[in-house]
Amino acid sequence: MIFTDPGFVVAFFGWPLDPRRMGAGRWLLSVVVLALASGCSSEASDAGGGGGQGAAAGSSGASGAGGSSGIGGASGTGGGASGSAGASGSGGASGSGGASGSGGASGSGGASGSAGASGSAGASGSAGASGSAGASGSGGASGSAGASGSAGASGSAGASGSAGASGSGGGAGTCTGGPWDPGGPDPWGGCWPGPDNTGVPAGVTLTPYTGPCTITQDDTIIDAKTVDCILSIRATNVSITRSQINGGVDVPSSAPSTASFTISDSSIHVGDNLNTGLMRRNFVARRVDITGGRRSIYCMTNCTVEDSWVHAQGGDPNGQAHFSGMRMEQRSTYRHNTITCEATRVPGSGCSAGLTGYGDFAPIQDNLIERNLFYRGGNGGSTTCAYGGSSGDDGSKPYGNQAMSIRFIGNRFVKGSNGLCGNLRTIIDFDTSRPGNTWTDNLYSDGMAVAPQGP
Repeated sequence: MIFTDPGFVVAFFGWPLDPRRMGAGRWLLSVVVLALASGCSSEASDAGGGGGQGAAAGSSGASGAGGSSGIGGASGTGGGASGSAGASGSGGASGSGGASGSGGASGSGGASGSAGASGSAGASGSAGASGSAGASGSGGASGSAGASGSAGASGSAGASGSAGASGSGGGAGTCTGGPWDPGGPDPWGGCWPGPDNTGVPAGVTLTPYTGPCTITQDDTIIDAKTVDCILSIRATNVSITRSQINGGVDVPSSAPSTASFTISDSSIHVGDNLNTGLMRRNFVARRVDITGGRRSIYCMTNCTVEDSWVHAQGGDPNGQAHFSGMRMEQRSTYRHNTITCEATRVPGSGCSAGLTGYGDFAPIQDNLIERNLFYRGGNGGSTTCAYGGSSGDDGSKPYGNQAMSIRFIGNRFVKGSNGLCGNLRTIIDFDTSRPGNTWTDNLYSDGMAVAPQGP
């Protein structure tokens, strides 16, 4: 029909159908005429239609982008499991790709905060093209919001905007801690893990866990429970979310090699004993708050710990145990955590470091330590804030001279009044000459570079 032909507008009105060459009034009048003449409406029902879920598939969970790089934060920064990235974002006729939906604008640190809830993605506009998910509030170290969720006929949701690419636990506007404190602002626009963005989210009602403490059923889900035991994981793909664990979670050495679990948005209190909160292999932990015990985490192999807070360890009245925040061995990632050891120091007992790695039982190899906050802690503090993996290099430990591929990248160390992070050192036993060892962009809280001390 001639009324649907743009050329008709030229002939009828005397101006081209080009918004750049005509005023707003002329352009609007032309569009109205075309719409009335053709009897058809805008493509609001098609633009960003059924596929425009804006990262509904990008939420963190048991399968969360697996392994060492893990996707975290698609469920809302430091927030609850229900937070989705753009789940309600529908495509409008004019297809504004993320124009008003900058991810995390209101979803940082909240239990139900959505990323880009109001952002619409048009028929050809990619959601996140101008407003990246997580721009102000990212919820996970490397997790992308919307990496697999499409929004709009040809625009992929979040294709250019990753949520948490820098591994931050919330928008800077939501941080509740002071500078260089747990929960305070980090250097990448988010918040360090702390009391308000780790552990069980506010508003979650917990009920007693009545299941077995030894898990043998694959794909078991434990959600919003209070668990009063050490969970022994002997099954694959166990998921623990929004729960209080009074004890710990362990994949014992005798468990099948496929045994694994994921824990997120949960709190673990080990108790006033010499046990460990999370151990030993094949687990992913995100936004977990761990207190008590001899150490918070001990990973022998294949673990990912992100956006978590380890602190307030226990004590040993007998004056024999040495404490730590995390102990690393092999093939693991520790990204954007707040790490300290602050067990009560008495003669013969106290904190060795926030992060340790000793060559007692296996070589310390293939570990990434990235964008963490290390601080001395209370109760007498730690001797040093970190060990670099080459302890016992002189032969005093059987695997001390086999450390390799230990990568410290972008970490921040809070400087004390003595000019160090720990009581005596900042980091020791890091051998820069070992194959694959990397030391890059590790700074004190005052911006000065940290120089590692070798074995």
